[in-house]
Amino acid sequence: MTDPTPDDDAVTEAITVPLPTPAPATRAPAPRSPASPEADDPPAVGEPDATGRELVPARAVRPEAGGPSPAHRRPREASRRLWMKVTVVALCALLGVSLAAQLRRNEKDGALAGARQEDLVRILDELDSREQRLRAEIAELQERRRTLSSAAEGSQTVQEDLERRSEELGILAGTIPAEGEGLRLVFRPGSSALGAELILDAVEELRGAGAEAMQMGGRTGSPVRIVAATAFLDTENDHLLVGNHDLSGPYTLLAIGDPETMRAALAIPGGVVDSVEDAGGKLQIDAPDPVTVTATLSPATPRYAEPVD
Repeated sequence: MTDPTPDDDAVTEAITVPLPTPAPATRAPAPRSPASPEADDPPAVGEPDATGRELVPARAVRPEAGGPSPAHRRPREASRRLWMKVTVVALCALLGVSLAAQLRRNEKDGALAGARQEDLVRILDELDSREQRLRAEIAELQERRRTLSSAAEGSQTVQEDLERRSEELGILAGTIPAEGEGLRLVFRPGSSALGAELILDAVEELRGAGAEAMQMGGRTGSPVRIVAATAFLDTENDHLLVGNHDLSGPYTLLAIGDPETMRAALAIPGGVVDSVEDAGGKLQIDAPDPVTVTATLSPATPRYAEPVD
């Protein structure tokens, strides 16, 4: 029995093995020559560049809708900077004024802070005495007003009040002599003369302490009544010209008033006593009883006013 012979086509299909198909070969792009004109041309929009990224068309930056443009913002910024500078200058000026006021206040407080306890007590006593004197004067004026306004007292009370008032005004104006308790001050110059400014400070201090009548004399020259209009001037020969009277040192000043109050006013730290010592002089203070002021002033003749009955 013979085997059947296989078909040639069948045998061929049985032994044929499919092989993998090779990938098509790709050619690398030829490098461009630097001299080639295509190398200088930039890639077109939408084409990849040398790194493989696709180029996107750039968009112009526009200002936001409704917002100020840079040209409009510049004046606003300049105005804002100007106001800031003005504000800083004003604050600096205010700070300078505050510092100056504080320094002046510290200087005044420092003068009293460096004083001794005895000096502070004396200053306080002087202020208390001045307050009591002013209160007494207020009470006297109020009583006088009630007396003058009362019809029961009659014209006699009015006449007495007018005479007393005329005497007080005469003492203040220096037209009549005065006598009472007070102080006597002797200014003795040292190597240099005592200036008119120092003597005027003493007179003002006594007047502030309640002196009602004063006169001043010297080694030469007649005594001079001191009133509000009296002038003090230095002369070329180291003398004083007081109310048009030439006086030479030592000078004697008489003052009628409360002795303790006036003495405390002269002894204030940095006051008249210290000023005389700083100028090389010496101030002698005593309280004779009574103090008599004999120098007077002639009343000025009025040019335009005339008395009436």
